[in-house]
Amino acid sequence: MFKQAAYAAIGLGLAVAPDAWAQTTGSVFGPGVTQGDREVEYRLGAEWADAGDTPSLAHRLHLQHGVTDALRWRLIASWDDPADGAFELDHIQGELMWQIVQTTPSGYASALRFDARISEGDNTPHEVGVNWTNQWTLNDQWRVRALVLFDRDVGPNANDDWILETRASLSRRFENGYRLTLESFNELGGLDAGFGGFDDQSHQLGPVLSGPLAYDVDWSAGVLFGLSDAAPDQDLIVRLSRPF
Repeated sequence: MFKQAAYAAIGLGLAVAPDAWAQTTGSVFGPGVTQGDREVEYRLGAEWADAGDTPSLAHRLHLQHGVTDALRWRLIASWDDPADGAFELDHIQGELMWQIVQTTPSGYASALRFDARISEGDNTPHEVGVNWTNQWTLNDQWRVRALVLFDRDVGPNANDDWILETRASLSRRFENGYRLTLESFNELGGLDAGFGGFDDQSHQLGPVLSGPLAYDVDWSAGVLFGLSDAAPDQDLIVRLSRPF
């Protein structure tokens, strides 16, 4: 049943491709860190300039390793595959996750993540980021996450303002290992420039379905719908991950 629903979710995202999709390979990530954890993950985002056109794609590949029960590094490479251009590298990014609160008896856990991005192109700014993720495991089925993210350009053509973003999710896990999640992504604006009104910001909301496959592979597929004028109409993302 849930595999059929997953295929339907992917098919829905492809079928309703609107006039303007925006690529996203981000996630509402949790704070959990496990010593010795090693994982490789591939993500695919899609963007249609106009309905019926050949889509532009964004590809992301990352490797991660849990150094201790509190520290984990991740190395990311991201490529653009535009419909009218050549496949090319967009950026390389390093991340360090520090779990500052191990899971408490009430189910709360928290972590900080520090990011550094090197962008391709002589005139493209690089980026640094500081992120705070929180998770509440309510019971064996229900889980809540809430994130606050700050990022800032550095280098050529940099915007000196810190950009504020929030993310949140509510998810339910089923007995067969599948999980249905409602995710929210909100880009509020610069701390110095001001946030403006709701429609000046980017607000998105949508479902994600995830579960296990063969050979220890996990998958997820989701669609985000724009709630404000500044947000993309829809985003489609598919993820595949496996420990190694």
